[in-house]
Amino acid sequence: MANDLIDEGAGQEIVTAAQEIGADYTRRGVKYKLGGDASTGGRFSDCSHYVNHVLNQSGFALDYVTTSGIGNSPDYELVSPDDSFPGMILVQGGHMGIFIGFDTNDMARGWQMGNHGVLNAKWGVGGWFDKAQDFRFYSPIA
Repeated sequence: MANDLIDEGAGQEIVTAAQEIGADYTRRGVKYKLGGDASTGGRFSDCSHYVNHVLNQSGFALDYVTTSGIGNSPDYELVSPDDSFPGMILVQGGHMGIFIGFDTNDMARGWQMGNHGVLNAKWGVGGWFDKAQDFRFYSPIA
């Protein structure tokens, strides 16, 4: 992996922030709304604003990026699944979240903001979306 990608220590900080922010959103009753941004106390968030909030809370001063724009952003680099680790960004089917690892059935799991609030959900085939052909991992640039 490139030297400017996050390391596993930073990845764990991102995972911890994802869980803490998710708990805060749950306490506050934050609901999903496309374009919503609950990072400054709002009542609505979408997946990309949640991910941006997590990364900023973890010490990464990254510009906001949409799911469709992450692949063209200079702040992120595509990472092969073999080089992924917790804290990477999951992208699938127009949705993004924070990768937390593989479960005992080798299903990718990640924190995500969706219609049911912030959840630890399955990603990939048999997970959040039926089709996994566009399932990708990105690393924020450190």
